[in-house]
Amino acid sequence: MKTDNKITCAYYLHTNGTIIFKPLVVFQIDRHYFESPFVKQFWFIRSDMTKSELQSILIEMKKLGAKTGFEEFEKDIEGL
Repeated sequence: MKTDNKITCAYYLHTNGTIIFKPLVVFQIDRHYFESPFVKQFWFIRSDMTKSELQSILIEMKKLGAKTGFEEFEKDIEGL
């Protein structure tokens, strides 16, 4: 899988409502990683994303039913 060189990681929403972090190497090695039936939605995070873009992802995570796991993502955004 060829990835944008600014992508640093990804988060995905598991069907159980948990947001899960995955480092870049995971989806570089397994290009079908996010095709799992347990992945409801996923987001690639780029190094050049603005705080506003990241906050939009956080809002989308919650709208799609994220119940847990997004707290660290939220803390990282606040640190920008």
